Parts: sequence; C-alpha cells; structure tokens
Amino acid sequence: EIEPALKKQLIISTAIMTVGIAIVTWIALPSSFTIFNFGAQKVVKNWYVMYSASFWLLL
Repeated sequence: EIEPALKKQLIISTAIMTVGIAIVTWIALPSSFTIFNFGAQKVVKNWYVMYSASFWLLL
C-alpha cells in the first residue's frame, strides 16, 4: 500500500527536521540577539526561533 508508506515517510521526515532545527538553532544562534521590528528593537532568544520554525513544520 502506498498510503501507509507515505504517512510513515511524512512522520519520520518531520521528526528528523524538528530535531535538526533544534540542533541548528542551539549551535548556530547566540542565546539571545536583537532584531529590528518595524523600527523597534526586540530581544529574541534562540529557542523562540526553534519553536517558531517547528510550529510551521508541524502544520
């Protein structure tokens, strides 16, 4: 059957990408950094980026 194989592939790839995003954000980004949001400065932590990317991956 094709459907169960595709479902397994989607679940496995999502899990691998989530772990990959977590590793990259912890290693590549500083613990906190400043971004400019429409002229205002905002301090962002690296795990904010990880949760945001993982959220959109899981949709």
